[in-house]
Amino acid sequence: MFIDFSKEIIQPNGENVYADTEETKKLTLGGTAISGLNLKDPGKKEPLTGQDRYDIGNIIAKLTAKGKAKVDIDINELATIKKHIGFIDSPLIIKIAWDMLENKDKKE
Repeated sequence: MFIDFSKEIIQPNGENVYADTEETKKLTLGGTAISGLNLKDPGKKEPLTGQDRYDIGNIIAKLTAKGKAKVDIDINELATIKKHIGFIDSPLIIKIAWDMLENKDKKE
């Protein structure tokens, strides 16, 4: 499935979410995903193996490929991204990001 990781995280009230305290860099789905994936020891209950880290590195490489906003990810990569976003952000950001990943953010 192709997901546009350049999309900005927007609050339900329509306001932007910023990645910095100066409010100059808007938070994107990709930025949120990469921040979560880059955690050294997420959850701390089950340490990541070398293979886990390699697989996560491959996902990060996909998300950061030059000129690619829409990235083709499989269901296992989607689950990994969601899991790692869940380790770093507030419940509202997690909800917004997960809805974006599952294409539930579309207005009907």
